Amino acid sequence: MVYCSPSWLSPLSLAINVLLLRRLPYLEAVVLVVRLASIILAFVALGSLPRASTHAVVSQLGARGWSNPGEEVVNASEKLPVALWRSVGISWIFALITTVLLAVYIPDISRISDSPTGYPFIEVFHEAFGLVHAPGARTLTTVLVAMFLVTSVTATANQVTASSRQLFGFARDGGVPFASVVTAIIYFDGTPVPVWSIAAVCLIVSALACIYLASPTALNAFNSLAGVALAASYMTCIGVRLWSRLTNYEMPYAKPTKWSLDRTPGMIVNVVALIYATFNFVFMFFPLAPGFDKDLFNWAIVVFGLVFVLAAGFYAFERRHHEPSRHAYN
Repeated sequence: MVYCSPSWLSPLSLAINVLLLRRLPYLEAVVLVVRLASIILAFVALGSLPRASTHAVVSQLGARGWSNPGEEVVNASEKLPVALWRSVGISWIFALITTVLLAVYIPDISRISDSPTGYPFIEVFHEAFGLVHAPGARTLTTVLVAMFLVTSVTATANQVTASSRQLFGFARDGGVPFASVVTAIIYFDGTPVPVWSIAAVCLIVSALACIYLASPTALNAFNSLAGVALAASYMTCIGVRLWSRLTNYEMPYAKPTKWSLDRTPGMIVNVVALIYATFNFVFMFFPLAPGFDKDLFNWAIVVFGLVFVLAAGFYAFERRHHEPSRHAYN
């Protein structure tokens, strides 16, 4: 396997989030058009493939969680939930259609797995475009993959935006080391930008990517850790919200919500979501195969345990010097 690190990706994400922050919504609108065009092109390509020999369709459904900079959105408590369920719903529909098309029309798996490109999905679309327009199959495949890359790069910049705002929020409440540095604000084009929190996210991601040079197994552990941490964060937030509903406990400094499912429907959603997050949390620690093999063992449980102990110790030490945050969120 050849290691190819996009060394420009972190600097590009940093530049977009610092220099183009005010224009980020317009950039995302352009990327949305590219994304929709790539989806339509992919649907046309997959639909042209001959039906697979098996008629069994197994769908794996999922949704990606997004942490949005809610403090920078006007009337966020009303607009963000609506934006979230709309975006997740649309993405889920497209994901379902793509999964069904792949399951029904996918070519021979053993053949596409040995693709000279190294990426089976590229081979799938190359064969599909070959049936539609053989002379231009290579060009059409290149265009489609380029569209995927554009949306992936901009999605990375978007994730840096969300992660940096989350880091900034924790640092402002004294929840991370060097909080005074991370919360520093610099103005660009009249817009306040948390430059150091953005830079910290880019540097940490770049440093973690370099782990592959020393050990692919270690990088796989960190990749698994990302999913575990995401599930753990969901369990924490949903669990606290469910506990507050069950005990009628009012969150300190919280404003009345403008968008709510009310108590009973909200509790049902909380319980289902908590069960789903817990299921994912547990099984993400499982190894790829039974028995112990240092290359196949899932080291995420070791890394997560170490980070959890360090974070709990930091919290126990620092909580004595900080009052609960009184920041009001709209």
